Amino acid sequence: MHTSKLMQSIAIALALASGYAAIAPAHAQRGSGSDRLEERRREREERRSTREQDGDEQQALFPDATREEPDAKASARISRKLEELQQLSEDGMTEEAAALGDEVASDSKANAYERAFAMQAVGSAYLNAGDYPAALPYLQRAVEADGLPNDVHYQVLYQIAQLQLQEGNYAESLAAIDRLITETRSTKPEYAVTKGNALYRLERYPEAIAALEPAVKGSPSPDPSWVQLLMGSYAEAGQADAAARLGEELAQNNGGDVQSQLNLAVIYQQAGQTEKAAQTLEALRASGQLTEARQYRQLYALYSQLEGREASTIEVINDGLDKGILTPNAEVYAMLGQAYYYSDQPEQAIEAFRQGAPLADDGELYLNLARLLSGEGRASEAADAARQALQKGVRDPADANRIIGSAK
Repeated sequence: MHTSKLMQSIAIALALASGYAAIAPAHAQRGSGSDRLEERRREREERRSTREQDGDEQQALFPDATREEPDAKASARISRKLEELQQLSEDGMTEEAAALGDEVASDSKANAYERAFAMQAVGSAYLNAGDYPAALPYLQRAVEADGLPNDVHYQVLYQIAQLQLQEGNYAESLAAIDRLITETRSTKPEYAVTKGNALYRLERYPEAIAALEPAVKGSPSPDPSWVQLLMGSYAEAGQADAAARLGEELAQNNGGDVQSQLNLAVIYQQAGQTEKAAQTLEALRASGQLTEARQYRQLYALYSQLEGREASTIEVINDGLDKGILTPNAEVYAMLGQAYYYSDQPEQAIEAFRQGAPLADDGELYLNLARLLSGEGRASEAADAARQALQKGVRDPADANRIIGSAK
């Protein structure tokens, strides 16, 4: 199992309302659009004044940003359209919002704030609808318009970085998050993790580690997905021991989390610590927490690599079959028959091969059955199995013919 399969892209978790709060959300009120916008502006000023008097002034999200705060505001002429657009966005009317947003953006008299507001509102409508590919270009145009307040402008840029990551556009995601970090001079771990994720997807593992380590090690309770991402970066960079140590920490801190234990088993396996990988999965099986066929296959495959563990291989396979977790198929019976054979249980091996051979796509399992029967002195049965092997097709027909010939 490739470690990258363990990693999931960081979920798009920005609350869309966070952007609207700074842009003034629409409310159904009487009066002209510009009057309503102005009224809400006054309300915000009053709330800000109250906070200042109470010593509770809201802090800017990006106080160290190098970008100058824009001073453009909505004009009376366009404010009604912006309010209508905001309502369409909140109501999920994506097509209508897109049509009105494009109209505002193409208005030669619209200022940077109005164009950016329109594009961000349309992008948010598509995000609310779960249509990320449609949302992305509108959010990009919102940033390009360069008219939103810093707190909103950079949150939109963060959304873009996350969406690019979600859509598999890793280089573009990296460029967006790099721009965000550079222009805001922010040290938020979430941004570093997004950057590390993009670098991981681009297979730039040492750089991913450099981005992720401060975020993970600097947080008292890092998100497990961050730890898993760093763990995967270590593994892909050939730092198996570091990956294993981090995996042990994660598993210890999340003792009841099955996924952490499964991930640790993969890391042990990649580090060549097969015994530890098997022990980790065996503990889950013993507590009834292995519930999928792939997990059972991983465990019996590990046991098959360990000398003298045929009995464990047999136990795991039979347990999986008895519980209905493992589907009876050629691969399972071939592994079971092999384990019986190497533990000097020929009758059980013969039975396993008999059950698996009809399920195989070719005649190789029938040929193995024929060889085993021949070795046990059961020439007639061996010849029958060899004929069935030839009928289904084998790589070495000469061996099958030899077994048939020896039975005459």
